[in-house]
Amino acid sequence: MSAFQQSRTSGNTLRSLICLVLALPITFMLATAPRQAAAEDEHHPGNQFAYVADQGSGKVLGYIVNSANGKLTPIAGSPFSTGKSGSTSVAVDPAGRFVYATNQFAGDNDISGFQIDCDTGKLTPIHGSPFKAGSGPSAVAIDPSGRFAYVANLGSNNVSAYTIDERSGRLVPVAGSPFPAGTFPSAIAVDPLGKFVYVTNESSNDISGYTINSTTGALTPISGSPFATGTSPMSVAVDPNDRWVYVANLGGDDVSGFSLDSASGALSPLTGSPYAAGAGGVNSVTVAPNGQYLFLAGYGGLFVYSIGQLEPFQGGVLTPVSGSPFGGGNPNFVAVDYTGTFLYAANRSSNDISAYKIGSSSTLTPIPGSPFTAVADPVSIALVRPRTRPIYSATEIPESGNFGTVSNITGSGINNKGEVSGTVAYIPAPETFIQAFIYAGGVNTGIENSRTSASYGINNNGQVVGEMFLTPPFTGEPPQHAFIYNSSDGTTVTPDIANMARESIGLAINNAGDITGYLSTGTCNVFSPPGCGAPFHAFIYQGSGLVDIGTLGGTYSEGTGINDQNEIAGVSSVTGSTLNHLFLYAKGHMSDLGTVAGQSIVNALINDRGEIAGSATGSNFIFRGHSFEKIPLAPAGLNNRGHIAGSYTAANGSSHASLYRDGRLIDLNDLVDPSLTFLTSANGISDNGKIVAKGINGHLYVLTPR
Repeated sequence: MSAFQQSRTSGNTLRSLICLVLALPITFMLATAPRQAAAEDEHHPGNQFAYVADQGSGKVLGYIVNSANGKLTPIAGSPFSTGKSGSTSVAVDPAGRFVYATNQFAGDNDISGFQIDCDTGKLTPIHGSPFKAGSGPSAVAIDPSGRFAYVANLGSNNVSAYTIDERSGRLVPVAGSPFPAGTFPSAIAVDPLGKFVYVTNESSNDISGYTINSTTGALTPISGSPFATGTSPMSVAVDPNDRWVYVANLGGDDVSGFSLDSASGALSPLTGSPYAAGAGGVNSVTVAPNGQYLFLAGYGGLFVYSIGQLEPFQGGVLTPVSGSPFGGGNPNFVAVDYTGTFLYAANRSSNDISAYKIGSSSTLTPIPGSPFTAVADPVSIALVRPRTRPIYSATEIPESGNFGTVSNITGSGINNKGEVSGTVAYIPAPETFIQAFIYAGGVNTGIENSRTSASYGINNNGQVVGEMFLTPPFTGEPPQHAFIYNSSDGTTVTPDIANMARESIGLAINNAGDITGYLSTGTCNVFSPPGCGAPFHAFIYQGSGLVDIGTLGGTYSEGTGINDQNEIAGVSSVTGSTLNHLFLYAKGHMSDLGTVAGQSIVNALINDRGEIAGSATGSNFIFRGHSFEKIPLAPAGLNNRGHIAGSYTAANGSSHASLYRDGRLIDLNDLVDPSLTFLTSANGISDNGKIVAKGINGHLYVLTPR
């Protein structure tokens, strides 16, 4: 089924780019009543928890995280006892089942393990806990699959590796463990793909890198390891797209940045590295889930940097954000929640936890009630995302590299075969290219090698509809034109080829290959200044030329959805009103369906049942029969079962990929494996329930019902 980009506005020449884990059948989804996205109650089974290693008390502190406002409330029974000497690091497995804490000092030298009660967050010791480590275990990390745990041992200069028993959480040493490291290994991180482990060595001023044996969990040194850092490296973080690695250097008051070779794991210094921070020491570093910002805890507060995204020129380079540092003091550790909405800092000197709302440019605003009380010397924080019930498997759509580095990729539709249409933007030098694509058979193929093309929908036969043109405009060039791409033979049809001097945009396609969109009603000026001054009208194409279907009396209209009965839903101006109305075009006649609560209609989708889902300037709706019904998500896909895929804005301001069916709003993040990145939007849904969704990391995924 075709879909539209929610950020699209009428008249643009180019559309904006855009308890236990259960394996349940799709037909059983509603009976299990998955968590609704609208529910912001902090005490439902989908709770998010925070756990803090409180070194001075020898405890792990537990908190419930209010998903709406970020406030922390102590879990009943907290704090939970660990070793005799106090914990220095805490980590949680991706599924949110187990917590592990390192007990570093004499008399312990082990790891405490706990099971998490998914309803309350209460911790219960795992049978056999604590588990023996090397001398002075300083930090623990879990791989993204939740199968392996790795511990940096400060006193014995090595890394202990364990397999995690899937049922009990018990740690079992990997054959060959421990593995040699540098001098005083202080921190450890696993890359997001689970291929590499990185360990900072505080006294040898370097970082050890290892490849992970995906079967056994054993570690093998990366060629060229260790890699030089600044003085006294204390913390390490890998960006969520596996491109860059950052190290906080306590002795140098700076951050070392590296590019990561995705094949070998080798590290190379970034341009301008190391990057200066506040004098007095830096303690902890983390990267935002979207990969665009870095947060550093150190003397003077929380330092925030934007991360350059332009490769290879400025990729990974750090630039301080205006207003940084935030909060003051000397925070010891920093962590960001999985939605990228809230940041938490452990303050060892003041025995509390500071909490912040992350702004649009990653500025930090304290949450009311912050700081929240700890006990003595909080030094590490682990955040647990809500427990999920995975009924969808997820397949990442690979990025094509036709024109250089991908800066943005957006889906526009998905069909029953799981084929996806979309648009990708590249940033080569010296100009930007934008290209339509189709993902089919595991391959991402670019459509139309003109400088600019974009796709807006796909049908079950693998036909893609969109627009193509040259940009920036050149004197004498034709305006943009609608196209239909046929994946069966790789050919492209330009339906308005006979009228190259007028503009046309294809926005939706049905299974017969008929399309709708809009066209200019006059000839466009191809000479300076180029442009189309004539009004735009909706059209239908049925194999022979674009047919103007008129307006509701105004000067403007566009068709944004078409079904297999050749009924078209769209937007039109009307005489005597400043509001655009919803129209239905059927059997040669355009009917005025009105507006939603005095708001202009922006766009609309239609299915074979005649249901219309869309957006107005201040709300979202579904139109059935003769009336509008407001709905809580912005629609981007509508299938013939009446299921709507789109995005929902939660109370905390974060955008969630969501599904609306049978009057229920369901957060798709609750229905996928918890190791999957946070999904921010759904861009289309097929009749058999496949969904294309976008992650906070900027990647696209096909969600397939199991």
